[in-house]
Amino acid sequence: MTDFDTVSLPDGRTLEVYVSGPTDGLPLVIHHGTPGSAVPDRLIERAAHERGLRFVSASRPGYGTSTPHPGRKVVDVVEDTRAVLGHVGSDRCVVAGWSGGGPHALACAARLTGAAAVLVVAGVAPYDAEGLEFRAGMGEDNVTEIGASLEGEAHLRAYLEQERVGMEDLTVEALITSM
Repeated sequence: MTDFDTVSLPDGRTLEVYVSGPTDGLPLVIHHGTPGSAVPDRLIERAAHERGLRFVSASRPGYGTSTPHPGRKVVDVVEDTRAVLGHVGSDRCVVAGWSGGGPHALACAARLTGAAAVLVVAGVAPYDAEGLEFRAGMGEDNVTEIGASLEGEAHLRAYLEQERVGMEDLTVEALITSM
């Protein structure tokens, strides 16, 4: 199995998944940053394959073609990941996450039986952690987006839709410059 697929969940939702690499390889379940999707980072995918690992990623609820899950908590990713592992025929894996995917990887490491190891790269801390100014040092766009998210989904959606309009016709070079 390679490329994109859909996993049906017991509660009726679906998850968009991407799987590649050796079918007998231990799955490396990657949790993408925010925003993001199951679309693979080719460098990580290639590195996983070179080490005999099967690359597995899923679009979180509401991302890509995955069904939204209003009110979900980060720990809800554990059952979703368990279903994805069932889909690929494995009960063991290693989990990784970067940025907004870091907490999802940690939740799987803590609660997913069969998670053999975890890697977190530039993972975000809990927003309300004691002594933490969550937005300190962030770029202006991130501060604005987080502020919109704190006002609720309607505010965040309006902000992101406005941002999308400005990005629709960007060239790769212009996108890199803007980042």
